[in-house]
Amino acid sequence: MSEEIPNIFVTEVQWALEHQRIMGIREAVFIQEQQVPEEEELDDQDALPATRHFLLTAGDRAIGYARLQLNGQIGRMAIVRDARKSGYGARLLAEVMRAALQELRDDIFLHAQEHAIPFYQKMGFETDGDVFYEAGISHKMMRLALSRETLEKIYNDNVYRLNNAAGFVFHMAQMARCASRKIAIYCNELEPTVWAQELLVDAISSFARNEINSTVKILIADSRGLQSGSHPLVRLCQRLSSSIEIRVLNEDAEAPKHAFFTADSRQLVLFNDETTYQGFANYIAPAESQHELDTFDRLWDYGSAQDPNLAQIVL
Repeated sequence: MSEEIPNIFVTEVQWALEHQRIMGIREAVFIQEQQVPEEEELDDQDALPATRHFLLTAGDRAIGYARLQLNGQIGRMAIVRDARKSGYGARLLAEVMRAALQELRDDIFLHAQEHAIPFYQKMGFETDGDVFYEAGISHKMMRLALSRETLEKIYNDNVYRLNNAAGFVFHMAQMARCASRKIAIYCNELEPTVWAQELLVDAISSFARNEINSTVKILIADSRGLQSGSHPLVRLCQRLSSSIEIRVLNEDAEAPKHAFFTADSRQLVLFNDETTYQGFANYIAPAESQHELDTFDRLWDYGSAQDPNLAQIVL
């Protein structure tokens, strides 16, 4: 009879409640296994309210740990010896990286022991600077270099349910920031609570300005609320008309069932309900993205037109 595999979870925990289990892992890995002096392993960062702690558990057993500091540093990453080489380290690190990205950090970094550099490189980190020593162990600084491939490693092909405007803005901005070829958007009217947010507009602007041969196609059902020219995406389109275009559905065209955002025909954010902000994000969804794009491309070519009122730069 095969041995039952325990459920594996990564949970954010409170230091005050879980410090004994946390220190059990750190003592086993750093102090006992790597011979780090106890006074160097312990510091004043653990108890700070801004430090976040993540525990990896298999059933009732704690098998891994990492922390995220206020400055964006991921540290004290540890997996107990008998749980290594099972993919648990990548799972733990991805959870911490998602938490750091959610905080909109510009600089996510860590001090990697030299033997672990290939592991962190696979997760999107790049070395920065020369070798240095901590507790007598050689390290290198590594910083996260965000890309579409890195996002896919962090989020995998999981479906992330969204139920507020901020969640939609965050995921679409993140996808836009890492896109390399094409962004396609369909929505009813570029509702400002989502589509006028600085985080998203800046990400689309950066993509359109910095990526060679980039295209942003925005298809909307109703342009009447945009004709004042004050909407930031309309203004962006007016300034970057070679890369960004807004078209409006013809009155007799059948609108798509859902609003959506796709990046590089592969990453998808879909609104199940655009008015109540219900939907999901999926970072590896080529088939689902293409399904939406089939309708989008047909309507773009044969069922829509430019609104001349949106093409005029309003001074």
